[in-house]
Order: sequence, then structure tokens, then C-alpha cells
Amino acid sequence: TTAVNTAFALAHEYKQNTVVVDMDFQFGMIAKNLDRTSTYGIKDLFEHPDRGIDNTLIERMLVEYRPGLKLIAAPQDLRLLPSVRPEVIRDLIVTLQDQFKYVILDLPHIWTPWIAAALSHSTHHVLVAQLWLRSAAHAARLLGAWEEVGVDRAGVTLAVNRSGSKFKEAVSPHDFERVCGKKISAYLPNETRTIVEAENMGRTILEVGAATPLCRSVRELAHHCSATALSFAMHTHQVA
Repeated sequence: TTAVNTAFALAHEYKQNTVVVDMDFQFGMIAKNLDRTSTYGIKDLFEHPDRGIDNTLIERMLVEYRPGLKLIAAPQDLRLLPSVRPEVIRDLIVTLQDQFKYVILDLPHIWTPWIAAALSHSTHHVLVAQLWLRSAAHAARLLGAWEEVGVDRAGVTLAVNRSGSKFKEAVSPHDFERVCGKKISAYLPNETRTIVEAENMGRTILEVGAATPLCRSVRELAHHCSATALSFAMHTHQVA
């Protein structure tokens, strides 16, 4: 949700060609939530890892959502998580950067060499978490792992999702920052009704609730990230 709506803000409000890549091979829902289908999508990258990444392959993988915003969808069927050479991810990012101003990678909550490669070759990193004790612990572990592959913790954008909701295991922002050793950069309000309405309509939240606090926060996140980033690696850890 955060990745695709940030992508829409960059494409629609900044008038920049943008692509969001759903790299959650098993459970990615970006295309489905936007009522788009794709015969190919990211599965071409994983099923044929020995094939070089070129513009012809990229064009086959892309599906348009709105002018200026394209998607690379996750597979529709459930499959085993594939093994991918890190250099394939590097080549994908480099090729996409030739065509798009902004490349947003929506990463699954796992740790593999190809996810480390996605982080290493991105110019900005967004970690999405919630104010839960378990989320704080996992976020701290992820930030430590990111540093080991060369990601500067100081340059990471830490975004708190579902801000304002009351959870049994909620922790304060101050305690969350203390555990992670990282200041929170953005708060995304808990507006379940807006999100459900958008998903039911197959649209982004910015198209159905433009004046809501959540939409304002997404725009602010897009503005925060847009100054220096060509490719975003967006890693979400949430406890549902």
C-alpha cells in the first residue's frame, strides 16, 4: 500500500515516469489491488534467470495503471520462492532507471542475497513498520542487516504505518526509536476505511480520499524521498 501510493504520488503530482516493481513473489497484491492483470510480470525475471535484462523483456513485464505509472506484477499463483542471482536484480534496476525517473521496489519481508542486492543498488531506502514491540525488534534487526550490505542507517526513511491505532502491544515512538537507533521520518495515519474503499474500487487511496490525513502523509513521504532517489527499496514489516 505504501509503495504503490508513493509511486502514484510521484507519477501523478510530480509528473515523472515511475514504475513500481512488486517483488513479493508469493503474496504480492499490487496489480490485483489496482484491478490490473499481467501475463508476464516479475515471474519472467525469476523463471528465466539466465536471460539478459533488456528493454524487450522489460516491455513485456510492464503493465500501465495510469499515464506515467507502470507496474511489474507479482505472479498470480502461489509458488516456491525462487533463487535469483544478485546480478540479475542489479541489471533489472539499471535497465529500469534508463526508462523511468523513479523505480520503486516493493520487497517482501524475507532476507535473501537478491534482496540484499536490491537494497545495495537502490539510492533510497524506506522501512515501513508499526508501533508494535515485535515490529520494533524486527526493524532493528533489518537495519543491522542493511548496514552489513552497505546501506547507511542515517539515510533510511523510517515510516510508521497505522499511526494512531491502539494495539495491545503498542510502544511509544520514543521507545521505538531507541530500540532501532533511528529517528522516525514519517507517520501514516490508520485510515482503514480509505484503504478498503480504494482496494474495492481498484484504485489508489490518493484517487478516492485526496483530502484525508493519510493521503497528505503519502504525499509528504513522496516529497521526502524524491529529492535524491532514482530507485526506492521499500521493505515492509507489519504484524497483522
